[in-house]
Amino acid sequence: MPNKEEQLETILVVDDDDLMLRTVSRLLTRNGYKTDTANNGYKAIDMAKEKFYDFVISDIRMPGINGIDTLTKIKEISPETRGIIITGYASEETPVKAIKLGVDDYILKPFELEAFMHSVNKNVERRRLEKEVIKLNAEKLKAERLATVGQMASTIIHDIKNPMTIIKGFADIIARSDPKQKVYTDRIVDAVDKLVVMAHEVLDYSRGETKLRFKTTTIKAFIDELNAYIEVSFKDKQITYTHELQYDDIIEMDSDRMHRVFLNIANNARDAMEEGESFHLLAREDGEKKDYIIFELKDTGKGIPEEIRDTIFEAFVTHGKKKGTGLGMAIVKRIVEAHGGEITFESEIDKGTTFFIKLPKVIPQDVKEAIKAQR
Repeated sequence: MPNKEEQLETILVVDDDDLMLRTVSRLLTRNGYKTDTANNGYKAIDMAKEKFYDFVISDIRMPGINGIDTLTKIKEISPETRGIIITGYASEETPVKAIKLGVDDYILKPFELEAFMHSVNKNVERRRLEKEVIKLNAEKLKAERLATVGQMASTIIHDIKNPMTIIKGFADIIARSDPKQKVYTDRIVDAVDKLVVMAHEVLDYSRGETKLRFKTTTIKAFIDELNAYIEVSFKDKQITYTHELQYDDIIEMDSDRMHRVFLNIANNARDAMEEGESFHLLAREDGEKKDYIIFELKDTGKGIPEEIRDTIFEAFVTHGKKKGTGLGMAIVKRIVEAHGGEITFESEIDKGTTFFIKLPKVIPQDVKEAIKAQR
């Protein structure tokens, strides 16, 4: 289906009368609309398969397929496209069909150009208002859901503090009594701390905040620490994990938060892959901007469905998941951008997805000041 966001308020004019077609098209263009034309219904239908039209203005009587049937077919392709019917042959049956189809207006020939434009402008304005109402309602619903998630996250953080403290306490006792176990108890303590950080991330996102603590590390140290968690995540599905360090340097970041970014993408990749597939992490210097590092996270999974690619970084967008808050990728994007970086992806159905995370080696001063302003 054509992308409805490709062009806004583009009108397709359909008429087998070339003079009428040119007259209406030029009039609409002079009044600020983008127009395409078709001299028959079949051509109009084919054009609607390739491009989204806000409105179709069609004559009713045309050879081959009439205007009503043309609009019916176009609405099957693009339900949000609106229709305006023009005819010089009035009958009782035609308006009834047009109304049932949901046609916005019905104009009889001959008509004055001023009256015609009044009809078009009126219907376009109505559509704009409807879209604005839908947008405002969606934003209100999202705000309400974020507030609810924030309240839940706050409660969770409060409730898990004591159990987490107990777990860390016993891990410390085990390490003291048997120093050989310290490598494992350190991992337990680290995992507990990351759980608390995850809950805080959700709370911060719901409040519109991004609290980061920047420290200097190396790319190698960052990846070495990350590897252990990714390997554990993939082990149960026997997914092959490989990593490649093409470039190493000092980098400034909030390592804990950035680990969450990489693990979120890796976990999504795990869910999209079958046993025996692979995941590859690559770190390289940006070929264009030498003060930036690019991380590539590539999987061989199912690929990201086209219908969610434009909204994958928005809150509450999920696909094929029974669990989760729907905030994972929204938080990922916010953390990356809070580092002065950017995240993009390429995906192909049944072939896999690659995420590209571009980060500065040194956090820009204006980014640091923006983070401080939130505290």
